[in-house]
Amino acid sequence: MDKSIKEYKSKKEIIENKINGLKEEKLTVEKSIITLEGKINSSKVSIDEINSEINGLKEKHTKLKAQWSNSINELNVESLIKELENINKKDKERESKEVLLKEERNKLENFQAKKSELEVKLNQIKNAMSVITQSGLEKTYFIKGEEAEINRFSEGRNIEEYIKEVKSKIELINKVEKELRESLEKEKTEKQLIQERKWGEEQLRESLNESLKSYQLKLNESLIENEFVTLGDVRDSLVEVKEMERLKNAIESFEEEFKNTINNIERVNERLNGESIEEEKWLEIIQNKEEKSKLLTLKIKEIAALEKELQDMEKALKSVEDLLEIQKKIKHKLSLIQDIEKLVEGNKFVEFVATHHLKYIALESSKRLKEITGDRYALQLDPNSNFVIRDDNNGGSIRSTATLSGGETFVTSLALALALSSQIQLKGSTPLEFFFLDEGFGTLDNTLLEVVMTSLERLRSNKLSVGIISHVEELKNRVPVKLIVEPPVSGIGGSKVRVEYS
Repeated sequence: MDKSIKEYKSKKEIIENKINGLKEEKLTVEKSIITLEGKINSSKVSIDEINSEINGLKEKHTKLKAQWSNSINELNVESLIKELENINKKDKERESKEVLLKEERNKLENFQAKKSELEVKLNQIKNAMSVITQSGLEKTYFIKGEEAEINRFSEGRNIEEYIKEVKSKIELINKVEKELRESLEKEKTEKQLIQERKWGEEQLRESLNESLKSYQLKLNESLIENEFVTLGDVRDSLVEVKEMERLKNAIESFEEEFKNTINNIERVNERLNGESIEEEKWLEIIQNKEEKSKLLTLKIKEIAALEKELQDMEKALKSVEDLLEIQKKIKHKLSLIQDIEKLVEGNKFVEFVATHHLKYIALESSKRLKEITGDRYALQLDPNSNFVIRDDNNGGSIRSTATLSGGETFVTSLALALALSSQIQLKGSTPLEFFFLDEGFGTLDNTLLEVVMTSLERLRSNKLSVGIISHVEELKNRVPVKLIVEPPVSGIGGSKVRVEYS
């Protein structure tokens, strides 16, 4: 505000200098006009003299002609020639005088044209001086209004102290901004480390993906080789440790039974007395047994290898899932850092905080305004954070606050003032217990006046006293306590103040 006052004072000085310059130019023009008028007057005198002289010459010429006509017979040739020469001489003098008269007339016309131009210019200068004087008065009134506004905002405090207080707040905001910037730099460093770690983890993930593809390829080859379709088939065909023990015991039991069978065969052969089985049949039985034993051993080894690969792949998948979860967290943190970085660029942080509070004030004032106007008007912010009016009775159309009538402007200002006082009360350590409202009721009709008074009475019920300064008689019956101020009476006494209760 101090800067604005200095700018207005500077503009005022410039305007005053222009006014002084125009005044000097006006004096110069007026002097030129006076000089030209003197020349014009003197030229008029000269022209009059020349005209008088010409008229005299014409009269003389007429007389001479008359004399010449009367005495032509009396004169001799020589006197006639002399008289003719004299007449010719007078004619030449007359022609010369007429040329001078024409020149003087042209000069007079030029002087008059120049005088007209100077008079037009003088009128323009006077008009410009009038406009500049009016503008200077308006600027003076504006500066006085701004000074009054500054005093109102500073609440009667010393403006220099108020400016110091504001500067200290600005320094505090700058300090906070500096701390935020330092925090941002720290976050950027951490972001760089996180990105490097992310890059390493992405490399590890790619390596694990390659290993996973390799394991998957080997697994598919093993599935095809062992005639399995899916891993579920492999899991279904897996033999547990207890089953392995059971099979081992079964094999040992089989071998024991086989030995017993051999012994039994021997005993049977002894009993058969030389009767025997064919060798080819016997060898076929032995070969089948060995093949089945080898196949069983091979299958057990393959199953163990597949179990090992499956465990490795499950570990790799778990590691990839953990890395993806870490990546998700890193991306979220990176997004927050970017949001903070955008927020503290320039003065955007201050704008963000101011816009946040302004939105709250607009919301609260809109509630008050809808209550006062019977849900017709609402107050909101446009994209440039300017207040606009939403007319809900007209399809929610948006109107500029400049289109409101006097009464509508008053109730809108009242709603804003109440919302602002609520915001101040929330932020302050001392509650706001008194609210003064000065004038504006005279622009309201009876219905709107009733709504406004009802709203103010509700405010009073919320531990807030409301004072009204007004000349409207209809308000007296609605106000429970009135402070009556009587003007001074000359010769009797000064101003008097008394309290009335309804």
